[in-house]
Amino acid sequence: MLAADSAARRADAEAGRSARGRAAARAATPGGRTSYRTLPEIEQELKELAADPANRGLVRLFTLPRRSVEGRRIMGIEIAEHVDAPPNGRPAYVQVGTHHAREWPANEATLEFGLELIQGYRASDPRLAAIVRRARTFVVPVLNVDGFDKTIESEGLNPDGSYTDPVHSGGTSGDQFDGSGAYKRKNCRAPGAAEQAIPCLARTYDPADGGDQSAHRDRGVDLNRNYVTAWGGPGSASGVDALTYHGPAPFSEPETRGFADVIRGLQVTVLVTNHTFGGLILRPPGTSVDGLAPDEAALRRLGDRMAAETGYASQFGYQLYDTTGTTDDYAYEGLGAFAYTAEIGRDEFHPPYADFQAEYDGGGGRGGLREAYTLAGEAAIDAATHSIISGRAPAGGTLTLTKRFTSSTDLRPDDDGVQAPDSTTSEPRVSTLRVPASGRFSWHADPRASPAARAPRGGSRARTRPAGGWASSTSPSGAARRPTCNAPRRRPRAWPPPSPRARRWRAPSPPASARSACVAGGAACGSRSAPAPATRSPSRSSARRGAAGRSARGA
Repeated sequence: MLAADSAARRADAEAGRSARGRAAARAATPGGRTSYRTLPEIEQELKELAADPANRGLVRLFTLPRRSVEGRRIMGIEIAEHVDAPPNGRPAYVQVGTHHAREWPANEATLEFGLELIQGYRASDPRLAAIVRRARTFVVPVLNVDGFDKTIESEGLNPDGSYTDPVHSGGTSGDQFDGSGAYKRKNCRAPGAAEQAIPCLARTYDPADGGDQSAHRDRGVDLNRNYVTAWGGPGSASGVDALTYHGPAPFSEPETRGFADVIRGLQVTVLVTNHTFGGLILRPPGTSVDGLAPDEAALRRLGDRMAAETGYASQFGYQLYDTTGTTDDYAYEGLGAFAYTAEIGRDEFHPPYADFQAEYDGGGGRGGLREAYTLAGEAAIDAATHSIISGRAPAGGTLTLTKRFTSSTDLRPDDDGVQAPDSTTSEPRVSTLRVPASGRFSWHADPRASPAARAPRGGSRARTRPAGGWASSTSPSGAARRPTCNAPRRRPRAWPPPSPRARRWRAPSPPASARSACVAGGAACGSRSAPAPATRSPSRSSARRGAAGRSARGA
C-alpha cells in the first residue's frame, strides 16, 4: 500500500510538471489543476475570483453568518450578471460541497463548476451565460472547513513533520472505518470541554502512530445528519463515535446553522450537494416510509438526465441507505427546492486527481458532472419548473415575501435505538425584491406548492408543515399604493417526459387557468394549494443501514 501511495504521488507530480499534463488538466476542468486544493488555496482562489477586475459585476464573495467550531470563516461566491444589484426576483441555484471532510472531489467539483459558469459567461457560451443572466448561483465549496483542513494536513504530514501537497492517500494516512487522519468524516466538535481543548489535528492523526490510527477515532458531528428535518431518526446515531452521529440537537453545529440561515432567505429552485462516492444521483426522500415525494415525476426526470450524463444511477436517497437530518431533505421538504445529492466516483473518497477529472469531464458520449450541473442550472431558471409572482408595484419599492415553516424531530429511534425528544422547530423565511423603474416585477419562487403535510414518521405528526402560504408586503417608494400581482404559477402535476438524451430541460408552460389575480398588501398572495397525497413505496430492510455500509459511502 505504501508503495502504491508513493507511486500515485509521483504520477500526480509528474503529470503536473509536464506540459502535456497541464494541457490535459485544462481541457478536463476549467481550473486546470493536477492535484487537490488545500483549504487556504480554495479560500485564496475565491477571493481572487471576486477581486478580479474581469469579474466585476459578475462574482461576489460572501461568508456564512456563523463561523465554524474552530472559528474559521466559511466562504462562497455568488455568480450572477449584475451580482451587486439589489435582489430582482431571480431564482437561486445552490452548489455546496464537502459536508464530509474526507470527500475531496466534492469541493473540487463545486468550485470547478463555479469556474465553468464564470468562464462560460465571459466566453458567451449560450447555455452557461443564460444561467448567469437568469439565476443567482451560490457556490460553497467547503462547508466542513475544519474537518477538511485536518484531512488535508493528515495527508500532507510526513513523520519528520514536513508537509506535502495533498494527493491520493491510498489508505496510508488514516482509516475510513474509524474516520481518522485523511479519512476523517465529521467536523471538529468534541463531546466535552476537556477534549475540545485538544487541537483537532492531534485528535485526528499522529504520524508517529504509523498505519494504526485507531486511537484517533472521529468523535465530531456528522453535518449531513444535523439538519432539522426529521433529525434524530434512522440512518443517524446518538453515539459520538459513530460516523453518522447527529449531534446533541438539530442545527447544533454552526456550519449547518449558518448554511441554513443563508439559503432560507433565498428562493432556491435547485440545490445540489456534492459527496463521494458511489456513482449516484440521489433525490428525496431519505427514508422509504414517507412514500414518494409530491414532485417525484419532475425530481426523477431531472435526476435521470443528470445520471445519464455521468453514467451514475438515479435513485431515491433511501436506496443507498436510510438517512434523516440531511441537506437535501431540508432543502426539499423545508424550503421547497428540488434537491439532489451527487455521489461522485465509484471507488474511493479521494481517488487520484486524474480520476476526479474524468468524472467531471465525462467521455464516451457523456458530458460528465460538467453537463449534469449545467442541466440542473437550466432547470433552476426554467419558468415551467417553479412558481412566478408577477405584477406591478411602485418603482423603487421593496417587496417582501414571508412565511414560517415548522419541522419536527423524527418519531422513530435512530440506529442506536435512541428516540429523539419529540420537538418542533419553527423557522422564518423572508425574501425581498426591489421593484425596477418600470414598476413591473417578476418574482421566481421555489418550485413546490408548499412543504407538504407528509405521511407521519412513526407517529401522528407530519414532520414538516407550513404555517400558512407566502405572504407579501411592500415598502413603497413614491406613491403609497398597494401592488397588484398574479398568484404563483404551479407546474402541472404531470409533464410529458423529454427524450432521455435531450440536451436541455424541456417542460410546457403551465395553463393560464393556474394564474389568478390578487392584491398583495400584507394579505396572502398566491397561497399555494397542497400537492396530491403521497404514494407510499415499499419499505427497505434495515440491513441497508448498517455501519459498514455507511462508512463506505458519503451521504
